[in-house]
Amino acid sequence: HVAFSGSFDGTLRVWRVDATCGSLRCTARVDVGGKVLSLEAASRAQELYVGSARGEIFVFDVTGVDEGVVPQRIAAFEAHAGMDVRAIAMAESEHQRVIFTAGGDACVKAWRAGSNAAAPLATLTGHGNPVRALALAHHHQLLFSGASDATIRVWFVGGLTGAGAGEPSCLHILRGHKDTIWSLICDRYFLYSGSADATVRVWSIRQGAAMLEMPEMAAVLEGHQDVVWTIGQMPSCESDSRALLLSGSADCTVAAWAWD
Repeated sequence: HVAFSGSFDGTLRVWRVDATCGSLRCTARVDVGGKVLSLEAASRAQELYVGSARGEIFVFDVTGVDEGVVPQRIAAFEAHAGMDVRAIAMAESEHQRVIFTAGGDACVKAWRAGSNAAAPLATLTGHGNPVRALALAHHHQLLFSGASDATIRVWFVGGLTGAGAGEPSCLHILRGHKDTIWSLICDRYFLYSGSADATVRVWSIRQGAAMLEMPEMAAVLEGHQDVVWTIGQMPSCESDSRALLLSGSADCTVAAWAWD
């Protein structure tokens, strides 16, 4: 097992994960040349996309990293005109790969993945402040974007990813958070959002619902005392096999959540 990390120190690191004891060992270090703010891996192409504080996307070939091979930079392009790239989301299918980037210019952009991205496939506008988080859902038909304007926008992107037909469009705007949204993840049933208002909110997006139906807020998880930077999931040990939600905060705690 291999993990990647990027840092404000301008480096990208590769870690070998020992699943038996949970330890990590750094096997490679690469100087990216600027603060690293976001990472996204393309499993089908053995590529890693790195978002920088200067608005650039760097593409690395990560073939063989599980055997100690050092990642090699194969491309770079300007995505957000000098503004930070805080999130990257990848839509992969058998026939095409599309990446979405979230920028400090309040835009989300879609790009053809690979080493020759020249111009965006689309630019999604509407947020009033920098976009900080992205998540894909419903077989890559929907994209969620969270921003410093405290809103989440729901976009139809099936025509871009090959999962549907039609031009990209904003379907809904989700309101409820009081501050910047820093993290988004989703599964088959729910979208989870973490915010600088110190809450995690749960939104119902059950499969089978009409795509134009407004997601409903299912829960507000309170307990953190500071910004919720990141959210993750892990299988539960309970008999009903519910996934546990994990949230990491600037209050120096990690919380595990389950709800009915």
